[in-house]
Amino acid sequence: MQCLLSLSRSGQSALRVSLQYGFIGGLVAASILLGSLLSQVHAQAFWHSRDIQVEANQRASLGVTSARPTPLSSRSIVASGLVVSAPGYEWVVTSPLPATMVQKLADLGDRVDKGQALAVLLSPALGELRRQLEELAIEKMQARSIVDLDRALLAE
Repeated sequence: MQCLLSLSRSGQSALRVSLQYGFIGGLVAASILLGSLLSQVHAQAFWHSRDIQVEANQRASLGVTSARPTPLSSRSIVASGLVVSAPGYEWVVTSPLPATMVQKLADLGDRVDKGQALAVLLSPALGELRRQLEELAIEKMQARSIVDLDRALLAE
């Protein structure tokens, strides 16, 4: 599997996956990719955190120098790996039946309301459940007919 990680000027990364390399090459490339992704996550967390004010004389006495990160060139890193969501940013969406999504009704970033349909699913199991529902409806009608007949006989 080959993962192509490209960093844009905004610091956002794009990942493309395709099959190409063997197992050992994949492990080496996965470790490189993981290191790159982790360093980017730590850098983003640092720059999105609260700024700390330090006077120039304090910086000089501590020997601290600071610089903003510079964007990487448009080079790419080819590596194998597995992309996993960060803890707390992953939601599992399930269907009560095995199904295939045939239409997406909401996109990433769209505002949705509680109970709003997000996708249209097609399931072979749905046909079987509908057949069972029809059979149960027929059994219910037959049972009601029997109860009505029994009541009529008891009333006589």
